[in-house]
Amino acid sequence: PFLCSRIANLNLMPVEVATDLMLNIAKKDEALGQIFHICNPHEFLVSDILKQAFSALNLNIKVVSATKLLAKLYLEVVIVILRFASRTLRSVSRRMSYFKWYVLEESHYDMTNTRKMASNWRSKTFDFPTDYIYNLTKSFCNRPR
Repeated sequence: PFLCSRIANLNLMPVEVATDLMLNIAKKDEALGQIFHICNPHEFLVSDILKQAFSALNLNIKVVSATKLLAKLYLEVVIVILRFASRTLRSVSRRMSYFKWYVLEESHYDMTNTRKMASNWRSKTFDFPTDYIYNLTKSFCNRPR
């Protein structure tokens, strides 16, 4: 199984949407010197991302949403065990150690300035279908190499 925190989320958004928002804001003089968080107001739960991605890749890995403490403890144990395994698994251990925070943490960003300056910005731009990650993963895997 793969444990992750039930509150962990990722802020994913299409590049073209981020670019449009940045260009829209950059054209305004009153934006000078301000901070803007260009992000998706509807974060994806990491557990949903992993379930859809594993399914699209035909990987039979059970994703379990747990408390942050339990997920952290589980990942720490797995990372240590993998360090004593084969060279390939040591590499996996290093990657897991680096990326574990993505499956443990919850992040939210203040989008007040972004909403103020991007007058044509619409939250519905981020209304993704429930199987969005699954379809994205499948299309990525099926693209010509």
